[in-house]
Amino acid sequence: MKGLINTIIFKMMPKAETMVKYSDRLVMYDNLDVPLADTVNQEVRSVISHLPKKINFVIALLCVTGRFSIKCDLEEFCITDGGLLVLVPGTTAESLDFDPDSKMIVIMVPDDEYAPEASFHNATYARSNFTSSVAVQLDEKTTQSGIETYRQLRSILKENGNKVNKDLVKAYITLMGGLAAVGLHTQIENRKKNKLSAAETVYKDFLKTLSTNFRAHKDVSFYADAAGLSSKYFARQIFNASGKHPLDIIREQVIIDAKSMLSSGEYTISEICDILDFSTQAQFNRYFKGATGMTPGEFQKSVFKADVIHPENA
Repeated sequence: MKGLINTIIFKMMPKAETMVKYSDRLVMYDNLDVPLADTVNQEVRSVISHLPKKINFVIALLCVTGRFSIKCDLEEFCITDGGLLVLVPGTTAESLDFDPDSKMIVIMVPDDEYAPEASFHNATYARSNFTSSVAVQLDEKTTQSGIETYRQLRSILKENGNKVNKDLVKAYITLMGGLAAVGLHTQIENRKKNKLSAAETVYKDFLKTLSTNFRAHKDVSFYADAAGLSSKYFARQIFNASGKHPLDIIREQVIIDAKSMLSSGEYTISEICDILDFSTQAQFNRYFKGATGMTPGEFQKSVFKADVIHPENA
């Protein structure tokens, strides 16, 4: 688990009585009994200000009361009472905001070992399709059942720590996942009754295609061809759905990825240039500066000069 995003998330889980870890494979945190404003310090806000960062593990966030919003992979999620957001590995978190009186539950797993098994996805969707972040609105009864199950597992882990049988832990996680699947199934059924417009469908498919192709393909024609549409009609549909030209959206995705790598300290500018498939570093510099007003080197220096929390200090 490398990269600054891991530090951000774990720093958001303050060293409090309500944080529980299990075998370095599961982290549970809630502020059900403590105002969120009391657990978020200036250091955390400083780190959040240095998003975007890539997430390399599964995070499930349940908003019990209040509101939090997070932008991931060009999608804005606003989660309120009973809202559940699941972020999958590979997601780039761009921004995070929350109401100071929010109550939330956060569960994190670094790999599949303690992630919900097939029953979590039920017949609603297969694991192979679980490739992007998903928001689920739970009803009050399901939310309360999830909270109760969470409290039970937290109590067991807090009392017995790593002595708890891992199969028991998995059973609790699977149960909570099953409750989420019920909410997702209901949500999907409701969406079937309210079909997306043609423009919304094209836009949604575009974002999905973009997420796996933007490094190699920065031209609108590629995505128009993938959608089976002319570039002109494709661009009009994207604009109708988002208010943006597809070229601007492509550029935004590339810059988010570039910023994430530049601020991670794990890559040189030359390596990032190659990863993003620019023919020369000069071309990358022009592309980045045209979008941000800074060269990649200038952006990287601005990040490293800032007061950022590093993993070794976590």
